Amino acid sequence: MDLTLDNLSKTGGFTGGPVKREVEWQFDGETVKADVWIRPMSYHTAVKDVAAYNAGSDLVAHRLALCICHEDGSPVFLSSDITGIDDEGVPIMIKVDGKDVERGPLNKEMADALMGLVGEVSGLGKKTTT
Repeated sequence: MDLTLDNLSKTGGFTGGPVKREVEWQFDGETVKADVWIRPMSYHTAVKDVAAYNAGSDLVAHRLALCICHEDGSPVFLSSDITGIDDEGVPIMIKVDGKDVERGPLNKEMADALMGLVGEVSGLGKKTTT
């Protein structure tokens, strides 16, 4: 096979578009499920990861912000949405019953579940044999 764009397209050389998965987490003792679209990791992700590392950014938040998207590929999160801290280092606040309260970062269970799905979609992790 010659290395061409056409052949790469036919043989998985490109990541393609976002992939739909279901994420689940616990809230108030109940299991909550939601559909999520995940952009597989790619050359673009690797370059952006290096830039984030060099800038001293949170790599997990950065990775989730790059890979978790809407069906059309637009991002669901900014890194600050995941860390709960804005670019100026200030906690993100929301209104609850008319009062400003700290929203906080994405909870660990949700972050772990999303990172697991990013790994699954990107083909990371141990391969099982049958």
